[in-house]
Amino acid sequence: MSGSGRERLLRSMIEAAAGDGYAAATVGRVVQRAGVSRATFYQHFGDREDCFHAAYDEVAAAVVAVFERSLRAPLAGDGQPRHLLAAVLAAIEADPAGASLFMLEARGALATIDRRHAMQDKLDGLVAAALEQRLAEGLSPLRVPSRALLGGVENVLAVRLHNGDSARICALLFDLLAWIDSYSADDLPDVEPELRALGGELGTARRAPSHRPRPLPRGRSALSADEASADRHERIIGAMARLSRERGYAATTVADLTAAARVSRGAFYRSFSGKHEVFLAAQTIGLQRAISLAAEAFFGAEDWPDRVWRGLEAMLSYVASRPDLAWVDVVESYAVGRAAVARSIENRQAFSLFLEQGYAHRSEAQRLPRLCSEAIGGAIQELMRVEILAGRTEEILAILPQAVYVTLAPFVGPAEARCFVAGKVRERAGCPVRPDRRRLSPDLG
Repeated sequence: MSGSGRERLLRSMIEAAAGDGYAAATVGRVVQRAGVSRATFYQHFGDREDCFHAAYDEVAAAVVAVFERSLRAPLAGDGQPRHLLAAVLAAIEADPAGASLFMLEARGALATIDRRHAMQDKLDGLVAAALEQRLAEGLSPLRVPSRALLGGVENVLAVRLHNGDSARICALLFDLLAWIDSYSADDLPDVEPELRALGGELGTARRAPSHRPRPLPRGRSALSADEASADRHERIIGAMARLSRERGYAATTVADLTAAARVSRGAFYRSFSGKHEVFLAAQTIGLQRAISLAAEAFFGAEDWPDRVWRGLEAMLSYVASRPDLAWVDVVESYAVGRAAVARSIENRQAFSLFLEQGYAHRSEAQRLPRLCSEAIGGAIQELMRVEILAGRTEEILAILPQAVYVTLAPFVGPAEARCFVAGKVRERAGCPVRPDRRRLSPDLG
């Protein structure tokens, strides 16, 4: 590995995090990969987080440079955002480790959250510039929230990086473009502010009170042995979810868990082998319950658009009622390791089953690639992540109009999806639905 000591350490951090995950990218592994001493490491960086921040900033600067070069380059008939997307895919194939750190590992470092927020805002602006170029070329505008667009593309790419399938990233170009272009509409205004306003009309989620397991009474328990074991199990999982949200998985110890759950160390190890197993159990419970409630609501309706609305409403309402478990999967899973990330990815893939009817909805939908399901799942998760990181989990039902629109528009068309969302919001508010199918909302359209 050539270059200065600092350059070698940064590259080593990128490769260590991409190969083993953020939690495993210790100072020892970084200096070993770089072939330098610990003394050299501490000449350049204060600690592991300092090095990781510097590595993230270097990769992020490279990402921004790709965007900016693409926006400045002659289009040669390729158009925007095709030209931009092709450049991004080529950059990922050229440096999959850097891309993995940017899309996966950085999500697991709580210390990089502010950096990621700033970077996402920067990319939002660059995507908006690309869409303006699209309009200048006389192409149809894309009517989709920019953060959802970024989240959908990032999810598709992150899954390939996680699975070690980076060599064929560029081959995704046309399928990704097919998903992006499914939001093109000549006769619609910008839908994002309108969808946000409709979300505001929904108010907070109608949800069950947040549940915290009660502590067992001191002394001999009136519960049977099996009941007491199940109760301890639940309280340990609840403690992990709360502490992960409050201080992060890495900073949470078994001693913290036993104190928060009010169980002995022996009782803890009779239920779990360690904190990693507790985290995976908490993540699994949250995922299974959210999917179960979404499926129950989904199949309770007849028409597919209504099924999508009801399924997403049930899922978001559950998320609002269990903010700790929502944090565990959507945010903290990326700090825990590959197994937790894999479970999060599997959850989004399970969501894609609800979209199968959409491909038969009209002739245009029948031509869409199945990659659209992956992109939509990632778009919705990104909308959720923004709210969860902002501390608005209990009001997350406000993103329901955006989530439903993003889900339906590729299959039923943006105008129809827009109208459907407005009708559902009015119906939920007890208002009559106007027959004008061209308007999103009588007050906003």
